Amino acid sequence: VLITGANGFVGQRVAQTLHQAAYTLRLCTRKTWQLPNAEQNPSKPSANIDYFAVGDLSDKTDWSTALTVDGEAVEVVVHCAARVHVMNDTSADPLAAFRALNRDASIALAQQAANAGVKHFIYLSSVKVNGEQTTGGKAFQESDTPAPSDPYGISKHEAEQALLAIGAKTGMAVTIIRPPLVYGDGVAAKARPDVDAPPKCATGGRVVQGRRRETRDLIVADDHRTIVRRVVPNPAHVVRAERCAGD
Repeated sequence: VLITGANGFVGQRVAQTLHQAAYTLRLCTRKTWQLPNAEQNPSKPSANIDYFAVGDLSDKTDWSTALTVDGEAVEVVVHCAARVHVMNDTSADPLAAFRALNRDASIALAQQAANAGVKHFIYLSSVKVNGEQTTGGKAFQESDTPAPSDPYGISKHEAEQALLAIGAKTGMAVTIIRPPLVYGDGVAAKARPDVDAPPKCATGGRVVQGRRRETRDLIVADDHRTIVRRVVPNPAHVVRAERCAGD
């Protein structure tokens, strides 16, 4: 299993979970110095883990070496690397910046993966593909018509469409996972919602946010990575990660 963004908040946890499930892993980051060492990496180096620095991600990134081991294609790609939602984005053209990494770089990876013979491509998208809010206390459903409204959500939606098209054309299975905000120890401070208290539940957490008493769905990182583990051997097209059973 090849994991991109393996040094990130989500990628590290996905790597740990798949390592515990006895998968052989190739962990990819952009730069050599980002490669996890024995102390930083939750799963620690072993005979079943290797590391690969691919450079900056773009539609020109060459994944050919990373996608093969001893002349054979890796079986599964879990694409965690992304330009995440940015508060107070200062980019001159935020939509172009999000598209470059979240859409164009993802398309390049998926096409090269399909050409190499990868069997299953898992794309970590976002619930923002569905939109910003629902009415009547209802959660988003997989069957809802996508309605992204910000550059991040738009870039993720466009990537989803392109990846599913590549899968349909090449026969590579493509699974899309749309989580809400992933919450847990170590998450970047800017991603922490202003909540009354941390969620007690795991997946499907719903907290009160700010003075307007709005509710917001969260998913705890441990449950998010469990969802990834479950779909690795079971392609599922679009997975609604935000409303699994929780207490």
